[in-house]
Amino acid sequence: MSSYEYRTDFANERKLDGITNDVLDVREAHYDNCTLKIIHIYKEDTNLNSKVGTYYSITFDDLSNHDVRSEVSDVLVECLHEMFDKYDLHGKHCLVVGLGNRFVVADALGSEVCKKILVTSHLDDEREQHDVSEVMSITPGVMGQTGIESSDMIQGICIKTKPDFIIVIDALATKSTNRINKMVQLSDIGIAPGSGVGNTRKAIDQDSLGIPVLVIGVATVVDVWSIVRESIEKGLEFEKIVLKDEQQEELFESIRNQSDETLIVTPREMDADLEHLSEMIAQAVNISLNPKLFNSK
Repeated sequence: MSSYEYRTDFANERKLDGITNDVLDVREAHYDNCTLKIIHIYKEDTNLNSKVGTYYSITFDDLSNHDVRSEVSDVLVECLHEMFDKYDLHGKHCLVVGLGNRFVVADALGSEVCKKILVTSHLDDEREQHDVSEVMSITPGVMGQTGIESSDMIQGICIKTKPDFIIVIDALATKSTNRINKMVQLSDIGIAPGSGVGNTRKAIDQDSLGIPVLVIGVATVVDVWSIVRESIEKGLEFEKIVLKDEQQEELFESIRNQSDETLIVTPREMDADLEHLSEMIAQAVNISLNPKLFNSK
């Protein structure tokens, strides 16, 4: 087997140490209940393995706490507004896309958020009267259900309806169990659905669609081998055993070589967490797209 690489969709889980300033810039902001890390990647680097663009990562601890969810939503609104400034998107026509399989709870974030999005594209008179932005929403499902690539479906909708930009919502993979349902990422690089779990589909991005594609994702799953590797590292640290990187890699590979199975893990409380996450994300998107209709703190 080849050397294992953590499966992660999050820029802040990449190895950022030793990367020069002309490649990336990293900033952090701390709030009462969450931490925001902003990563600007200026050019591709083989050690970084992330596309050029801007990444906002919001981490928090207690999803069940209303104050935490409210603050995370408010911070996400601030991040979205910065993206809107960057691409001049305020008041523009938006298509919100909820990716994933609505029948699998760990992959249903996109469809659940779209249920809560205020769509306005059918309200022509009301939009003009109240100065409301035009918003559409679609949940294309997965190729196993439709037989159609999500990117092809979205491209067809864009040709017909001509949105100015797209906001994609999706469940993402993290490399740490500690971050499941506790980390949100906003980026402007688009997305290749399924890439975090080894099932990459056609990309949904500005190159393929010709308009800005913002992606909001939440860490909802982790690869089982990421759990194994994390457990080895924690075990060595607990036992105060110091191994060189090569020795740790050899130990991990000796365990991984005993099985070819790849399993994706999600917490048993995912059902309850999904409702909290979808409300939190939908609130931020609704406020950002139509701030005059929603009261932001």
